[in-house]
Amino acid sequence: MSDIEKVLGTVKEAIEIERFGYDFYNSMRDFVKDGNGQKLVSHLARLEVDHIKWLEEEYHRQLEKLDELRDEPEEKISILGKEEIFLEQDKLPDIFREFDPIKAIDFAIGIENRSVDFYEKNMDISEDDKTKELFKRLADFERDHIIILEENLKSLQEIGQWRGSSIK
Repeated sequence: MSDIEKVLGTVKEAIEIERFGYDFYNSMRDFVKDGNGQKLVSHLARLEVDHIKWLEEEYHRQLEKLDELRDEPEEKISILGKEEIFLEQDKLPDIFREFDPIKAIDFAIGIENRSVDFYEKNMDISEDDKTKELFKRLADFERDHIIILEENLKSLQEIGQWRGSSIK
């Protein structure tokens, strides 16, 4: 497998990770009744869509770098990163069965932390500076998500109210 094929596989994993993040926040949005909470969760869902777009652009950029397409059958790529990040995936329905915003935010923080680890671990999969920069930027964005989520978690625990998002 060439370096470009490894990058393509990792970018595919990242796209799946961001799609799961979008699905999670989109599902969470259905349960949040507070206006600030609705805005926050909607904001996080939109950010996941932005990340998917960036990753798809990177995927196409990497495809263009291939000198020639092989006639070999395409290898099925396992989404290992997704499993690393969503270790508690089987608990997801429980979070939304009797919606508890504190548990949902705590779950989301865990996802975002593992996403940071995934992007940092894969920052050096390529010698290409644009690929490295994209993964660095995504790790930084996920850290921003953690800050927002932690602020809301603290606010919910202390005063029972959502803070919303301070990032525009």
